[in-house]
Amino acid sequence: MNEENNKIIFDILQAALFQKDIQLPTSIEWKSIFQEMKMQTVAGIPYEWLSSNALFEPDIQKQWTKYVIFQVSFWVKLLHEQQQLIELMEKNRINMAILKGCAASIYYPKPEYRTMGDVDF
Repeated sequence: MNEENNKIIFDILQAALFQKDIQLPTSIEWKSIFQEMKMQTVAGIPYEWLSSNALFEPDIQKQWTKYVIFQVSFWVKLLHEQQQLIELMEKNRINMAILKGCAASIYYPKPEYRTMGDVDF
């Protein structure tokens, strides 16, 4: 990933998370930006900001939308499984705490956009 793309990604995340005004280059390789953001598990965070500002081409927006829908559905599935785990532990009088990803997601503007892979407890 080149330095210019890193700056673009950081600027986009700042705009989405902190409503910071940013200036983006007129020419952006959105496919590359999207791929890097997916690899860094942050592609969901700026989705609404990018969509509302209509910054990328329709085909990239379609891919990004599909990605976010998958992330949200997986997040819902994990929350359901987490709730079943909590109930099982309570039923057996085992104390536990939810850690890492799910616990950290409360700090995201849209917790359901946070990429998660499992439930840590």
